[in-house]
Amino acid sequence: MSLLSHPGQNNSMPWQNYVSMIIMWSFFTIGQPHLFTKFFTMKNYNVMFKAVLLGTLGMWFSATLIEWCGVTGRMSFPNLTGTDTDFIVPLILQAGVHPVISSLMVAGIFSAGMSTVSGVLITSTSAVTRDLYQKIFNKEATDKDAFIMSRYVTVGLGVLAICIGIYKPSSIFQLVLFSFGGLGIWAAPILAGLYWKRATKVGAFASVIVGEIVYILLTTTFTSLTFGFNPLIVAWIIAMVVLIVVSLCTKPASAETIRRHFDDLEKC
Repeated sequence: MSLLSHPGQNNSMPWQNYVSMIIMWSFFTIGQPHLFTKFFTMKNYNVMFKAVLLGTLGMWFSATLIEWCGVTGRMSFPNLTGTDTDFIVPLILQAGVHPVISSLMVAGIFSAGMSTVSGVLITSTSAVTRDLYQKIFNKEATDKDAFIMSRYVTVGLGVLAICIGIYKPSSIFQLVLFSFGGLGIWAAPILAGLYWKRATKVGAFASVIVGEIVYILLTTTFTSLTFGFNPLIVAWIIAMVVLIVVSLCTKPASAETIRRHFDDLEKC
């Protein structure tokens, strides 16, 4: 019963963990590139504002159902341990509904997963080929060169993901939580770039580099320094402090950049 009562077995789910989950899934989603790019398709601020509210409510609703699946699975299949807990939802469906319905629902789960995987692959490939290869490492590369490179990058990332899925170094939840934390650090430069005119490119780079290093260290080595919270919470605070300090100590953005990113948008 310790698994179904607060604060969990061996104090695995203290109140700090609950607070961390609420903040992470409601706020740090903006740091995920494959989700953040969806905002570019919205026609105005009012649509974006409604999307943020509805998206947060949808995330809260779906996350609540997922948590209840975990509780139900623990009661129904108490012998599941380790990475076998990833099969809780299919097992619940097999045991509770008709095979045809359970097959359709499992197919829906896989289709949603495929949609997410495709979005992540496209965003990751674009980041490597456009932002790194074409704009930094080979500025003379043509669109055709970037297109060819994108094929290799997509295949490489896909093979890497398949290998991780086969060897399963941890449960799906732990893998998602770790990767989500790494992407959540990017919320610091994104918010600063949207609302703070004094933010600089150097400050953004410094905050991400320091934040990612701190996040990995807090996750793997200095776990006691998180004070029970998810490492992302502490690492993000440090990343934001680094961004502010470095930005104030470096050359500000040009007047043209400020006009293009702030003044012209405010007029619209």
